[in-house]
Amino acid sequence: DDGIYQVTFNCFMNLPSTANVQRPSVGVQIALNGSEQGEIAAMGYIRDSAGHEETTVALTTLLDLTSGDTIGLMFARLANSGTVNLVGENSAIMIMRVG
Repeated sequence: DDGIYQVTFNCFMNLPSTANVQRPSVGVQIALNGSEQGEIAAMGYIRDSAGHEETTVALTTLLDLTSGDTIGLMFARLANSGTVNLVGENSAIMIMRVG
């Protein structure tokens, strides 16, 4: 249905055991019909030292949606390159109509 929706996501990420990357950082944005929206969650920094090998990136925003719109997530490398895993069983997205 058309309306105002609260969209919240929580993405838990970690480094694979074979990772050899110091200080990777992942940003996540909401995509509406394939186009990135303005807000970016940019707190996905992983130190990869002294046991700090995971991070959680979260964002809550409001979107004015029309019936048939699709919501997705876009991920961006914000610091050093390397492999970072998205852990699905510890991640979630919630869409709730609020108006």
